[in-house]
Amino acid sequence: MLTSAQRVVGQSLTVTVKRPGTLDSDYLWTPFRSDANFEPSWWNEPRYRDDTYQYLEFRLDDTEVARVALGQDSVTDHYATAPPLGDEALEIQLIEVSSALRRRHIATDVVHMIGGANPQRRLLAFSEEADHFWASLDWDRHDHPAGPAFYRPLFIQPEKLAVKPLGDRPSIMDRTRRRPGGGPGRKT
Repeated sequence: MLTSAQRVVGQSLTVTVKRPGTLDSDYLWTPFRSDANFEPSWWNEPRYRDDTYQYLEFRLDDTEVARVALGQDSVTDHYATAPPLGDEALEIQLIEVSSALRRRHIATDVVHMIGGANPQRRLLAFSEEADHFWASLDWDRHDHPAGPAFYRPLFIQPEKLAVKPLGDRPSIMDRTRRRPGGGPGRKT
C-alpha cells in the first residue's frame, strides 16, 4: 500500500493518498470534495475515521482524473475457481475516471500504477458492469457458482503478470484524440 508521504509519478499522472485532516470530525471525514464528474454516492458519503479503505486521488497536472478506494480484507473463497490469496490480496473496491475524461486509458494507467506500487500484492476487483475493462487487463475471471444474479464476477491479476511500464505506451495526453487503428479492443 502507498503511505501518506509517497507520491507515484508516471507520465504526469500523480497520486495522493487521502487522509483525514485536522478539521475533520473525531469520528467522520469525507475523502473527496464534491465534483459533478464523479458519482456522488460513491465518494461523497462521510467515512468513519477508522475506515480500513485507502482512498487515492489521481491527477494529471492540476486536474483530478480518477479516484480509487482500495480494500485489504477481501474474501474470495466462495468463488470455487479463485486461488487462495490471503494477505497477498489488494482489492480495488471502487475505481472511477472523471466523466469528462473517460475512454482515454486513464483507468488502465491507474491500475498499472497501483500494481507497480504494490509488487508483492495481487490486485483483484469484483466487477460491477465493467467486465470488459477488467478483461482488457488480461486478468483472470472467476464466476460464482450461484451465478451473476447474486454475485459479481471476480477478476484477479494473474500471478506472473508483469506490470507494463508506462513508458512503453503512449502517454495519456497522446490519447486524448482518436487514433486510426487504435488497436484491437481498445477505444480511445
